[in-house]
Formats: sequence, C-alpha cells, structure tokens
Amino acid sequence: MKAVLWADTVQMCFVFAGLICILVQTSLIVGGFDKAWEIASKNNRIVFFEFDTDPRHRHTVWNIIVGIGIHSCSVFGTNQAQIQRVMSVSSLSKAKLAVWLNVLGIAAIITLSVMVGVAMYAFYSTCDPVSFGLVQKNDQVVLLVLQVYHPKALPNFRLGYKSGTHLRMACSDLNTISSGLNAIAAVMLEDYVKPHCCKDMSPRFQTILSKVSVVVIGLVSLAFAFLVSELGTLILQLVTLLFGVLGGPLLGIFTLGMLFPWANKWGGLLGILSSIALDSWIIFGRYVNRVSVTLPSPISTEGCNWNISSSTTPAPPNVTAFAASGSTSVYDKYT
Repeated sequence: MKAVLWADTVQMCFVFAGLICILVQTSLIVGGFDKAWEIASKNNRIVFFEFDTDPRHRHTVWNIIVGIGIHSCSVFGTNQAQIQRVMSVSSLSKAKLAVWLNVLGIAAIITLSVMVGVAMYAFYSTCDPVSFGLVQKNDQVVLLVLQVYHPKALPNFRLGYKSGTHLRMACSDLNTISSGLNAIAAVMLEDYVKPHCCKDMSPRFQTILSKVSVVVIGLVSLAFAFLVSELGTLILQLVTLLFGVLGGPLLGIFTLGMLFPWANKWGGLLGILSSIALDSWIIFGRYVNRVSVTLPSPISTEGCNWNISSSTTPAPPNVTAFAASGSTSVYDKYT
C-alpha cells in the first residue's frame, strides 16, 4: 500500500506541474488569462447559473449538485481503492485529515483543469482542431499544446502524439490504475479465494497470488483501454457514465445496510441488480435515441490558415503540417 500511496503522490506532482505549465504558457500566448476568459465568455463558453430542471440538459446547477454529490459520496464512502487508502493510516483523526486534504487537492485540480480548458479554447477559438482534422476527438486537443512550446512541433506531431500517449498511460498507472489493481487483487484474495478454496495459505503464497492477479487484471484493463480508444464518445464522459451505473447502486447497498438493519442479503442483491439494470437501460436509451436539448456551441475554422497532409494510417490521427511555400504554422499565427 505504501508503494501505491507514493505513486499517487508522485503522479499528483506531475499533474499539477503539467497543468500549471500548460496554463501559464497558453495564457501568455493569447495575451493573458483575463483575455482568454474574455474570449470564452464572448463565445458563450462560460455559464455559471443554469437552473433548467430538464434532466436532458447535461450540465445544470441541479444535476451538478445532485450528481457530483452522489458521485462524491460513492467515491469517498464505498469505493474500495479509496477506502483502502484511508484505512492505511494509523488513526481516525489522520484518516479524516487525509480525506479533507484529498478534497482540497481534487478541488485544485478541477479548478486548474477548467482554467486550462478556457485558455486552450481561447488559443483555438478561430480554428477548431477537431473540425479542421488536426485531431479526431476533443480529448486529444490538449496534446496539441506541443505547438505552444515549440514553433516546429507540429511537423513532429506523430512522434509527439505517441510520446504523449505513453506518458499518459504511465501517469494513469501511477494513480488510478495502480490503486484499482491493488484494490481488486485484495478483494479477490480476501472475498473469493480465501473463503472458498485456500483458507490456510502462507503469507508468501498470498503475496505471489496477489501479484499474479495484478498482472492479469492489468493486461485485461490494457485491452479495454485499446477498445475504449476506438469509441466515438469522450473518455471522461464514458468513465463518468460507467461509474454512475456501478457506483450509484454500490452506494445504495451501503445506505440500505446502514439505515435498514432488518434488510437481508436477498433484498440487497435484488436491489443492486435492479439498480444496475435500470441505470444501464437509461444510459443505453440515451445513446440509442440521442435525446438531448443541449446544443453544441458554435465553432469556427476561419483562422485555419496552414497546410495539412494526412496519411492513410488509422487512429491515432496521423496529421503532419509542413512548412510549404506560403504556409503558416499554428505557433506563428499567435506570435
């Protein structure tokens, strides 16, 4: 567990450093963060108070408060990886302190991420990278920050994309995946292996079995990661939906046990299966019917004044900009 906690700490430092670097450099190029905020506000990207009660709206005050509230309760109250971290400290007071520090850290990361989003939008406000074909998904826009630091970064976009992908995979392993793999291995050992087949295992054999479980689960997770990369939806949106399908029912089963002591295992099992089925039906129906009253904000490509050639290699996007006669790089457009 110490290795996981240290990995989380190192990864958090990299996350903060990366976000701050992107924010500072991008803000300087567009004329300061106040200018970036002005551009985003002018194009209706800054909306604080949306009180529409229609549940088909993706982001309103109500679904953010209720949705994020339930999500946070599920993460901090029932998530195996999170609880495992909290229980590794020596006292209840230290556990409470760790949770509050975690909340502050998450708030800081969300704030920095929003600021980076505002700055990146201002940078690409006159040339949407997705519409112009520089990238295939909005998830990949931040990778184009290579252009911000190096005027000739775009010709090496393929190499930069691969390097960025490897770096993101490493950071994911350091934080979420490392905790998740450790948590799943512990649950499998304690709840499935020991009670049913190997009650008298030696500590050494338990350690070996846990390590093998981590490797196997990690390979399965890696396979799913490649599968997710081929989906058309945004990764964060997909993860949020999946966590809602599983995290909500898990929070419900814990709440049932705390508030209704007469509940039995069959009631709990029926409740959690019914909840998962209902949530899955709602999400599947949303994707099939594409019902939404949230219209995408207008985008522009009028500022796209550089030449692009693409090869036939499939995703990730294989886009190369070259300094042909009269062409202009993205960096030069802002200098």
